[in-house]
Formats: sequence, C-alpha cells, structure tokens
Amino acid sequence: MDISAIKGIMPSTSEIISRKTEAAGADFGDILEKSLSQIDENIAEVNGSIEGLLSGSSEDFHEFLIASEKASVGLQLTMQMRNKVVDAYKEIMRMQV
Repeated sequence: MDISAIKGIMPSTSEIISRKTEAAGADFGDILEKSLSQIDENIAEVNGSIEGLLSGSSEDFHEFLIASEKASVGLQLTMQMRNKVVDAYKEIMRMQV
C-alpha cells in the first residue's frame, strides 16, 4: 500500500510542532494576517478552478469541490472568529467601571 500521496496532505509531527512554536512566539496580528491571506489564496484557487471548468481546459471536478470546501470552511471560521471578537467587545462595553 503506497501512502506517499497521503503524506502531501497530512503534515508531519515535526511540522505541527514547528507551527505551534512559531505561533506561540508570533503576534496575534501576524497570525490573523497569515490566516486571511491563506483564505484569499483558497478563494483565488476556487476562482481558477471555476474558470478552468467553464472554459473546458480542466475536467477535474473533484479538485474544484475540494478547493471550494476549503474556501467555505475558511470563510466560516473567519466569520465565527469575527462574531466572537464582536461579542467580547460588546461584553467589555457592558462592564461597569
């Protein structure tokens, strides 16, 4: 059983650890900026897949579905983070000094 194709999808343990240590020392603004740029890249990938499917140059519908789901999940996560930040701000504003 060849799992070499799976290795490209799943990060190794050392990659996960390096990401966590990088995130621990990073500024929240930097992390947010990287996340938003990743979401922009996912949306651009979906747009490219749509153009390829519509023009007929690409017949890989599965890649389009995967890219669109990645973009959708990223947008949902962003909206939930935004909602939590707004709720926290409202809660702080309700506090009496």
